Amino acid sequence: MRISIVRGKFKGSGILRGRESFRGETVPEGIPPTVPWEQLEKKRKIPAKVKSIRGKLNVPRERFHLTSDGRYFWAGKE
Repeated sequence: MRISIVRGKFKGSGILRGRESFRGETVPEGIPPTVPWEQLEKKRKIPAKVKSIRGKLNVPRERFHLTSDGRYFWAGKE
């Protein structure tokens, strides 16, 4: 999957330079927000990366969700 550079009118307003930009702001699909981590970990293993993005209280701050088939979806769509 290739992502092209999207440039805005103003200097420094470029958005999403490629897959690396997605990885830092992506959470796997199917992890519900605002549920305590302890409760979620009883059902499945939660990656440390997800915890670092969402924080201590599991607040959704990510921009993208990653599906099992490798596609990215905008998190604001939900």
